Amino acid sequence: MTETEVESLLRIAAVCVACAGAWTDWKSYRIPNRLTGSCMAAGLILRFLLMGGNGFLTGLAGWGAGALGMVLWSLGAMKAGDIKLYMAIGALGGWKFCFQTEIVSILLGGVVALVLMIRRGGRNHPWRRLLIYWENLFMGGKLTIYEGSKDSQFCFGWIIAAGALAAYFWPL
Repeated sequence: MTETEVESLLRIAAVCVACAGAWTDWKSYRIPNRLTGSCMAAGLILRFLLMGGNGFLTGLAGWGAGALGMVLWSLGAMKAGDIKLYMAIGALGGWKFCFQTEIVSILLGGVVALVLMIRRGGRNHPWRRLLIYWENLFMGGKLTIYEGSKDSQFCFGWIIAAGALAAYFWPL
């Protein structure tokens, strides 16, 4: 099996993990650690066994690319399960695949959030809270955690899965 074929199979595995994470997130608003942790380990081990040290380093870089999402977690924009899912996708798919998955899913998530705000929003309070947050961030230079209400949250796992599918079918 060539390295390109192995890479393709690992990316398919990453898409499958993303879909499994989306399913559990949809059903229970949680992405279990046993899914993400085992897939992180499996990705790194498989990359080492099938592709050697360079494959392992690519998986480790992918894991790190997924960990970059902790910035969004620290701001309250994502939950920890979403970040760990990115890390598992990165360990399996590599850093380029993970980075593309993150970019596509964050952009798609922004569109979905905007649509949900418009759809849910005869009420002005979600808009007002968001405007105050952005005003504090950009005008006051004060970085604060965004605390939306419970009705402002949605499952992000399926958006991550859509990003992984897009990264697989339309790689950069």
